[in-house]
Amino acid sequence: MNREVFIGDKFPLTATIFTPKHIATGPVIFKSGNITLGVCRLDNEGSTTIMVNSNKLGIGVHSIQVFYPGDKKNRPSQYQFDFLVEVKSK
Repeated sequence: MNREVFIGDKFPLTATIFTPKHIATGPVIFKSGNITLGVCRLDNEGSTTIMVNSNKLGIGVHSIQVFYPGDKKNRPSQYQFDFLVEVKSK
């Protein structure tokens, strides 16, 4: 999935952690390379959404990663989106 935004715009990123038996709990970390875009806790359905300010990324094309450190019943997971954010100047 690709997304085009302008510098200064905010855009949502959503992650849902699917597990076979137990609903995932705890934090999810959204990153682009070495830049942490946000850390949010999963809701009672295993989902979370953050609003990202494109100023954090700067102009260019960026790949987004999601990290889930796991909890007492679920193992850690790491996802690399094919979701590219292209930040443009206005």
